[in-house]
Amino acid sequence: MTTLPVPSKRTVHGAAGLIRRGEEILLVHQQDHDNPESNWALPGGVVEHDELVIEALVREIREETGLIVAPPFRLLYVAQHEDAHESILALIYEIENWTGELACDDPDGEILEPRWLPESDAIARLERLTWRVMREPIVSYLRNETGPGASWFYRAGKDNEAMLVTRIEGY
Repeated sequence: MTTLPVPSKRTVHGAAGLIRRGEEILLVHQQDHDNPESNWALPGGVVEHDELVIEALVREIREETGLIVAPPFRLLYVAQHEDAHESILALIYEIENWTGELACDDPDGEILEPRWLPESDAIARLERLTWRVMREPIVSYLRNETGPGASWFYRAGKDNEAMLVTRIEGY
């Protein structure tokens, strides 16, 4: 009997940052190559091979927004999503130390523009994110429904739609 190899899941780590300027929040308008609809999200992205999460956070924010960020960073929440093909773990940080002017130098060509938005406008745009794993934790945090340090765990359900398995409150 011949045994076929079991395909391994791809593991993806990501990092994103919540950056404020007074009563405004920095979002990026992005256009994914695989999705005809654009959306607004926190700046951030995928951790590259041999890169620490914190290095990816600094690099992605610089590429997508032009801002230079520096520690300390405060962990806002962690979100994990599992499906048949990928295991995704995202760490979202609040960033208080930043310098620079908005400019985009995204090598992936997915960022249309970075923009400072009043908090209420930012929340409204984040509420339209199609992927629940990106939308639900940040909107909940910005509405003060959850505090920093929460953990969100999702699994693909029917039609590969993300379903919340559990949420663990932070500190």
